[in-house]
Formats: sequence, structure tokens, C-alpha cells
Amino acid sequence: MVKDFSFPNHTPWLQRIWQDLQPTPGRLNSSLRMTLASILVLVLMLVLQMPYIAYGLYFMFLMGRESPSVSLRTAFVLVVTIVLVIVVEMVVVIVSDNDPMARVLSVAILTFIGGMILVSTSLPSLGGAIGFIYCVVIGFWEHHAPEDTLVLWPYV
Repeated sequence: MVKDFSFPNHTPWLQRIWQDLQPTPGRLNSSLRMTLASILVLVLMLVLQMPYIAYGLYFMFLMGRESPSVSLRTAFVLVVTIVLVIVVEMVVVIVSDNDPMARVLSVAILTFIGGMILVSTSLPSLGGAIGFIYCVVIGFWEHHAPEDTLVLWPYV
């Protein structure tokens, strides 16, 4: 039996946080699935020596965790979304001949589209992924990596 602690002199948000921390059915399975997925992604990114590991791990928290099938569907849709956003970024840079104003306007437009997807679809993580990935890729475009940076395998 769980003891009920009350917070008589505290704000309602503290009570909501306490209620969220209480055990619920399925929380252990979800936590173990997230832990396993995070470890696999971290090991894969470390083996491949990919830069900016934190971005890959951040996307682990955007995926749906209700069941393995929902997680797989969300992961597939996120990968397709990331590929499409990178293609859009390359098209914007090529068509605008690398014009800084076009890049700034494209960030505003894709952030707006991402916000509309966030509030109007059944997969809200897509909206955040679109805005986040586009802004990160544009940032990478502005700050080039050094020539001696090793990407993927060190013996290639």
C-alpha cells in the first residue's frame, strides 16, 4: 500500500509532480524499453564515431513508448522525416544560392509548419523533429567541421 503524503502548504504543481512519480502499470516495461533503446543508440553512435551524440539520444525521448509497435512506427516516421528535412534544407541552399536571408526565412517557414503539425496530427513528435532538425542542419551548414574530423570508421 502506498502512503499518501499531502502537501498542505505547497502549490498544486508540487502535488502533480508527486502524483506523476507514483507507480503505474506498465511503467517498468516502458522504462526498460527506453533504457535498452538508449544504450543501443549510444553504443551504435560511439562505434560509428558520429559527432553530436546528444542529438541522437534526444530523439529517443520523442518516440512513443506505449508499446513496441508504436515505438517502431514512430522511429520509422522520424527517420523518414529527418531525411525529408535534410533534403529540403539542401534544396533551399541550392536554389537560393546559399543566400543567408533565404535560410533565415526557411527556418521561420519550417518552424511554422512544424508547429502546425505539432498541434494538428496524431504524431506530435513530428512537428518538433521538423523544426529541431532543420535548425540544427542549418547550424551545421554555417559552421563547417574541420577537415581532419573522422566520421564513421577511423580506418577508411
